[in-house]
Amino acid sequence: MERADQGAARARGLDRERGAAPGRVGDHGPGPAEGLAALRRATGAGPYQVQAAIAALELQDPIEWDRVADLYAALARIAPSPVVEVQRAAAVGLAHGPARGLALLAPLLADPALARYQPLHATHAELLRRAGLPAAAAYETAIELTGNEVERAELRRRAVLPGGPAASS
Repeated sequence: MERADQGAARARGLDRERGAAPGRVGDHGPGPAEGLAALRRATGAGPYQVQAAIAALELQDPIEWDRVADLYAALARIAPSPVVEVQRAAAVGLAHGPARGLALLAPLLADPALARYQPLHATHAELLRRAGLPAAAAYETAIELTGNEVERAELRRRAVLPGGPAASS
């Protein structure tokens, strides 16, 4: 039986004494915590490092949305763009309430150059719903602008969810 157990451990890519064996199945490199620690040690973090830190935080359970929002604010200073601002608004809305996220979206929604940017409208719709405000028109715009049927179905599903501050996805 011991031999079968050892074989099963090797098949999972685990060494009983050292944990995950480098280069074997199950070794995915440093986890989110190690990646965040490395970023904190780095000086002069650029946009890719900040994006990596955001990705690492979004892999954690639960997600620390206040930290994600702070990193998006840093990314907006380093590499400003409407895409970053939409993501920052979503993170702020999840960390500090939908009203704050909606306030960040307002200038983006007023920009004619972004009128057909679907993630802006999807984020707007979700934050409206979470705030308990009418979101049907925003969802319809987001649905019209997506070419992805799976995303369209998810937006339709979310459009009929109850709203309010405690709404979750």
